[in-house]
Amino acid sequence: MAAFFATFSIIFCSEFFDKTQLLAMTLTSKYPKRTIMAGITAAIILLNLIAVTVGNFIGNIPDLQKVISFAAAGSFLIFSLYTIGAKEETASQKAVKYPAKWSSFAIMLTFFLAELGDKSQLAAVSLSMKYPAEPYLVFFGAVSALVLVDLLGVFAGHFFLNRIPAHSVRWISTAVFFAFGITALYKPLMNQFGKESLTISVIAVVILIYTMIGYYLEKRRNEYK
Repeated sequence: MAAFFATFSIIFCSEFFDKTQLLAMTLTSKYPKRTIMAGITAAIILLNLIAVTVGNFIGNIPDLQKVISFAAAGSFLIFSLYTIGAKEETASQKAVKYPAKWSSFAIMLTFFLAELGDKSQLAAVSLSMKYPAEPYLVFFGAVSALVLVDLLGVFAGHFFLNRIPAHSVRWISTAVFFAFGITALYKPLMNQFGKESLTISVIAVVILIYTMIGYYLEKRRNEYK
């Protein structure tokens, strides 16, 4: 059981108040808790299966890591833009709109891309190498830690965000996704260009395009009120 407890403690501590927990909190403004946890849990299971089996293979392909980083940044920005254009709805309307499997799939994909190659997955890879005879304990320790961290985030988000006005929740959610999207772009762009000035220029262009799209979505949303 040493492998389980070592994995659980290391990953739980490293992921507490990390980006995925904050994202789980933010998503409670748009989706039911069950939908969020279904998507997150599916992503966590898949990520840790990869970590224990072929994590080293992925970690040693820089070009693939670059693609994954860009895809993760894009998913954050898309969620942010979606939140700008989303209509404020009652709880009963949300219950009708979000039981579909595609909501959980979108959440799963976002979390999967955000955590693929992240420190929690790399920690699981390292721990599976340390405990080669007990990979299943490493897997269950990593999954348990991540599910618990994100479950706490979901319940905390539900508690706090439901006590904030709907329009404020929408802009908080937008800001969180936007911040993660822009920061996720910095490292792969630096690796691509090697110059901070060029990287910042590209990010500035992305922000400009994002602002234009966001303005259009907000304007259209106000027109249909």
